[in-house]
Amino acid sequence: MLEPPYYTGEFFTTFIKARLDADEIVLAFNTALSDMKADGSLKALLAKYGQSC
Repeated sequence: MLEPPYYTGEFFTTFIKARLDADEIVLAFNTALSDMKADGSLKALLAKYGQSC
């Protein structure tokens, strides 16, 4: 890991819309992400790897 960071930016993920269950996957991902934000586990995970949200 570089200190200071060479570059910082937003994190993105993609899902293939052609999948028949794409809407289901996006909903499950968004639900899990919201739950992680609410219970603090996302912040803890990011902190573990030197990131912040």
